[in-house]
Amino acid sequence: MFTPDSKKILQAIVTIPRAPETAPIDPQQTEAGVEEMVRLIKGKGSVALCHFLCTRSNGQLRAIDYRYDSKYQANSNKYLPQNQGKRGNQDLDTLIKKHYSGYEELAFCLMLARAVDPARADADQLEGSMKGVGTKDTVLLATVVRAHWDKDHMNQVCRAYNRFYGKPAKPGEVEGDLYDAISGETSGDFRKVLLRCVEPSYYDAKGTAKHRKRFGF
Repeated sequence: MFTPDSKKILQAIVTIPRAPETAPIDPQQTEAGVEEMVRLIKGKGSVALCHFLCTRSNGQLRAIDYRYDSKYQANSNKYLPQNQGKRGNQDLDTLIKKHYSGYEELAFCLMLARAVDPARADADQLEGSMKGVGTKDTVLLATVVRAHWDKDHMNQVCRAYNRFYGKPAKPGEVEGDLYDAISGETSGDFRKVLLRCVEPSYYDAKGTAKHRKRFGF
């Protein structure tokens, strides 16, 4: 449900200036940030939590997430495939999901995920946009187009998707990957646009023209 607080959160995201990535990572501020973030999550201070997330750099949020995992014995290797679903105590992402729902949960989890592991966050969004019945075209298009402007990031997104969501190869076949997933979920000019954005990353990462040969463009 879209609430008055949801509107304030969206306004904050697009207007509040963030700390630059050159901002120093201070251990004392990181420690204080962990306690402040936990307090805001559990206290359901959604607007204040949004302000907290918006004003920190990605590096500062990564440090807070790492320190929280270390301090509370959460699963610090949670992003490895073999550890999916295997957590120690609750990590910050799980804590947010426990206390928030709807747009607020989506916004806060995405803001944190993009700071902690930007490539994995985009890979998760891409999988979510194609998973299940129907394709969320707007989310799929926005994620692919935004990622492709940064070639290195697009490469990382492709690797992350293949690592966490790729399909193992069957005898005589190549493995399924992001390119194949998009090909199977879209069609026409929409598919061509998306694949053009993704394709160069596979030439860089794999040094193969398998996709161009398989799909004919």
